[in-house]
Amino acid sequence: MTSLLAHFRRFAAAWVFAAVAGIAVSVFCAVVPVGWGLDEQSHVARAYQVSRGIPLPYVREDGKTLGAAIPQPMEALEAAGFATSNGVDRNAPSWQRADFSNRAEVERLGAVVVRPSDPTVDYDVSNASASSFVPYLPAAVGMRIGAVLDADVGTTMMLAKLFNGLVFVALGAIAVAILAPFRARWLVFVVGLLPETVFQAAYVTADSYTDGIALVFAAAVTRLALDRRPAGALMLAGTLAAGLGMAAAKPTYVVLVLALLAIPGVRLLPAGLAERMLRPAFVGKAVAAAMVVLVGVVALVVLKATGNSTTAIAATYQRGADSGAQIEYLLHHPLHVPVVLWRTIEVFGLSWTESLTGNFGYNTVHQVEPFVTLCIVTVVLAAFFAERLRRVVGLVFLAGSVVAGFAVIGALYLTFNAVGDPMAVGVQGRYFIPLLVPFVLGLASLVPARLALRDRHAALLFPALSGVALLASLVLWVSFLY
Repeated sequence: MTSLLAHFRRFAAAWVFAAVAGIAVSVFCAVVPVGWGLDEQSHVARAYQVSRGIPLPYVREDGKTLGAAIPQPMEALEAAGFATSNGVDRNAPSWQRADFSNRAEVERLGAVVVRPSDPTVDYDVSNASASSFVPYLPAAVGMRIGAVLDADVGTTMMLAKLFNGLVFVALGAIAVAILAPFRARWLVFVVGLLPETVFQAAYVTADSYTDGIALVFAAAVTRLALDRRPAGALMLAGTLAAGLGMAAAKPTYVVLVLALLAIPGVRLLPAGLAERMLRPAFVGKAVAAAMVVLVGVVALVVLKATGNSTTAIAATYQRGADSGAQIEYLLHHPLHVPVVLWRTIEVFGLSWTESLTGNFGYNTVHQVEPFVTLCIVTVVLAAFFAERLRRVVGLVFLAGSVVAGFAVIGALYLTFNAVGDPMAVGVQGRYFIPLLVPFVLGLASLVPARLALRDRHAALLFPALSGVALLASLVLWVSFLY
């Protein structure tokens, strides 16, 4: 009993995270109607395809866009959600919008049971084709269980959402547990409980897994940077697994693995092994380099497998995008690159802040402004309460997250914009959630100041602030829907 209590105390933050995130994700799964998540329709089609044992989308008849065949009843329910969430007056206050206006129709469509004989719909999944099948496995498992149980569409979609959310909650709790001995755990805690992070875990999307595995990797590298002892074999294997999982999710973020090269080499060897080596620091650096190379190779494999996604998305949206011609233009006009970055940040920077903290669904329900500020303040407080990273590690974290952020902007510029456009469109703040922990930790490492706070006070403050923001988000959603 005593050992069990000690174990709970050691990992108390992780257990609290699992409880709060589990409740919040479950409530959002129940409250947010099917089809209201960002790009949910194409993600659902991908997940269903994976549930049938098909890992990648096929090329459609036009020879450019990518597709997945899904049952007509499932597509009809998703389409109803898309139509309703996009058909509201977005400038009207919550008490006038009545967003969920087709509740009866949704209930009727959700009660339909999918049969093997049902006709399928060829659905365009081009904008969900940049990821491998890995992020869709949780939702696919939920859909498969629904099929085995002969469940109706509504129940099947709920199972898909719950399994998707469960994996995020588990990954987030693991990330917090990895940093259990360190104050930096509270930064992972509050980023994992940002309303936008939780919202993404409550519908079918590749972003929920991506957010979770990125938290695990950032926590593992931070642990390696802060811990004075050599890493155990389990810690090294977990760090590598998280890096590989991140590469399988979104290769754009793998530049973060370069932070491993900034970790002292002796910490990258199992305890007891370093003492038996002549040059443990060199061997440790070689281990880090091998991990970076392995993750990079997996990222290249994923990029090759999903390489036609850029052309497919460009063909879907028909904005004149041509990635090859765009790259050639930028090579001939290199000064246009910083101009595009500056103009993109100038125009969309403020909306990224809203989207990073709480921009819920197609119908653009924004988190109420005071709570946006509360989320930002909470993240900043947690960053300066965390241990200060060594300058070199902090700089690599900061540079890696900035480069990865620019890579996100660049990828969308190649995908959505005509050659020579002045700025990138399609970039949303939620894409930067996987980069938030290393970014703020890196920034905080450059400032010679820390937040003085007792551990027991921190254990009350950060869960309370995160809980208030989540509660405000739930109240906001209910006010728009009911």
